[in-house]
Amino acid sequence: MSGGVYQRYQGGAVYWSPSTGAHAVTGAFTAAMAGGGFSAVGFPTAEKVVGLVRGGAYQSFQKGLLVSSPATGAHVSSGALRAAWGSTDYERGPLGYPISDPYAGPAVLCSRTTSTEGSSSRPAAR
Repeated sequence: MSGGVYQRYQGGAVYWSPSTGAHAVTGAFTAAMAGGGFSAVGFPTAEKVVGLVRGGAYQSFQKGLLVSSPATGAHVSSGALRAAWGSTDYERGPLGYPISDPYAGPAVLCSRTTSTEGSSSRPAAR
């Protein structure tokens, strides 16, 4: 964790860096950060935003977002995948919430999403 520090608490953790300041990470985002999410998103840049459709939330980080809903858990959303998801109206659109972190497949970068109509894998825009 170069350039910053964090401290765990019973209900989450607080992360601090000189460029982002101190921000709490709680709930499903705590487990996502402990499970390797930190390397994908970096330090938090804002507090968690709640009240999205179907009980969802998101939190902004240096390199992207963590997005969660009670049905899907917390997952990374960043870069071209996040832009493509945004073009479909994020969680309100036909893709719904992410159900996995991005993963690299043979010659294509994919991320699974879920909607009220089921789930699918879609190639990322390059």
